[in-house]
Amino acid sequence: MKKFKLNSLHIAVIFTALIINSCGKKSEEGMEAAEEMASEEGKSFLELKDEQIKAAEIETDSIIERSISAILKVNGVINVPPQNLYSINAPYGGFLKNTDLLEGTRVKKGEVIATLEHPDYIQMQQDYMNSVSQLSYLEKDYQRQVELQKGNATAAKTLQKAEADYNSLLSTVKGLEAKFVMIGINKEVVKEGKITSTISLRSPINGYVTKVNANIGKYVNSQDVIFEIVNTEYLHVELTVFEKDIDKIKLGQKIRFKLANDPGIEHTASVYLIGKQFDDTRTVRIYGNLDKEDPNLVLGMYINATIDLGEKVEATVPRQAIVMDNGKKYVFLQNNVCAEHAECSAHENCPIEENCKEHPDCEAHEIMALVDNQNKQCEAHEACKNKSPETKLKEQNEAGYYTFSKVEVETGTANEEFVAINFKVPIDVHKKIVTKGAFFLLSQSKTGGMDACAQ
Repeated sequence: MKKFKLNSLHIAVIFTALIINSCGKKSEEGMEAAEEMASEEGKSFLELKDEQIKAAEIETDSIIERSISAILKVNGVINVPPQNLYSINAPYGGFLKNTDLLEGTRVKKGEVIATLEHPDYIQMQQDYMNSVSQLSYLEKDYQRQVELQKGNATAAKTLQKAEADYNSLLSTVKGLEAKFVMIGINKEVVKEGKITSTISLRSPINGYVTKVNANIGKYVNSQDVIFEIVNTEYLHVELTVFEKDIDKIKLGQKIRFKLANDPGIEHTASVYLIGKQFDDTRTVRIYGNLDKEDPNLVLGMYINATIDLGEKVEATVPRQAIVMDNGKKYVFLQNNVCAEHAECSAHENCPIEENCKEHPDCEAHEIMALVDNQNKQCEAHEACKNKSPETKLKEQNEAGYYTFSKVEVETGTANEEFVAINFKVPIDVHKKIVTKGAFFLLSQSKTGGMDACAQ
């Protein structure tokens, strides 16, 4: 970097040029010079009067340390575990004779939800009655052969045949009785000769009907799903998390979600299961138990959710306090005393030998000081060096204006309201930050409407 010292010739040339091109009447060359001084990111120092602040509705607040939780935004659906979603089939094919179910109907465990009718049901009961009658005869014959065998009054072959016939028919009877249990027919009623052409389907759980796939008179096979019933007491959220974020997920983390069709109400859940396999889209399923039941939640609803990744105490500001400029993030700080003017501070920290033309803020202070003290910011800085902080603050408040500095920051943990920040340079933590109106200040810094020459 080139170094130089101001001499009388330099000062004379600069003084003459600036007198001709004063702040109120800049020539075209002066305008171009001022534009060259402005960095691509605009002015870092602004000054507004009380009426300007009120018109722009600018608000300030302290930088507050908050316990802030990082969040991960995800999407998902309302679902249930497989054991709480039942598909109702007919154990044996038949014609749907009666049902009152519609989608959304609430049912109770054991309640009859439909009746089926088919001649095969009658045939099954007739076969059972015949088998029971024959079984009684074969049982007695077998017992008789056992007694005869004891006295060697019958051949062993005859006893073996009687035993085989009895066991074979007993197996048939037991099989028919097992079928009766599946289709809800009472074997004792059948033994009394009461045969029915219908069977009843009963709900295996308490819940709500989610699907009805048949109508009265339709024939349904045993593999056909007639109804689906869900137990809504065990609804959960099923979220999709991308591979890059899966290491952030831990059991027990809080889930906050809103329904896509009702974004005004927030629901909560907790992570209870993390999938162990990626699908074709490189995502993993995350499951969360609801903190409380909600009758308004319906299976299959789409949701927008956030997962709280953990809390820590950090210096935070409202999200609207952060502004973007040329790919960098900034906040505006309200300066407390005149010694903190950006241009003046830059100059004071800059060696006199340094090429000030490469430091616009420093050059602004040095050049404007030569023009009859027209740079009021610099003049105020020089005048108040030895005053107490209380006097400095009082005088600035009485002056009816406030100054703001644009400071680059890095952002960290964030939620929907606040974001943690780290400053690129050390600052006074007691300074106030612009929480509303930061975009207005950014636009002013870009237009140059309130720079060091706009007093």
